[in-house]
Amino acid sequence: SAVQVGGINVFPDQVAARLRAHPDVAEVAVRPMAVGDGLRLKAFIVPADSVDTDSLTDRLTDWAQVNLKAEERPKSWTFGPALPTSALGKLRDW
Repeated sequence: SAVQVGGINVFPDQVAARLRAHPDVAEVAVRPMAVGDGLRLKAFIVPADSVDTDSLTDRLTDWAQVNLKAEERPKSWTFGPALPTSALGKLRDW
């Protein structure tokens, strides 16, 4: 399903699939930021094994500049050992 970012339809699932192709990313979820935070995307990244997360934000930002359209680029990156899920196993917000 599409969301509007800057008046352009963006598909978070497609952005996540493209980010998943990055060698430092094991898993990813992408969704719109909260309304008060702006009409942009955010990403939750599960880094690949032994990836230094201190520099991962810079590497992903640089990669997104080349591989994603401006409206597709996440403005917020969050990292963790697993995607955030509810007790029922459904993806939850972060």
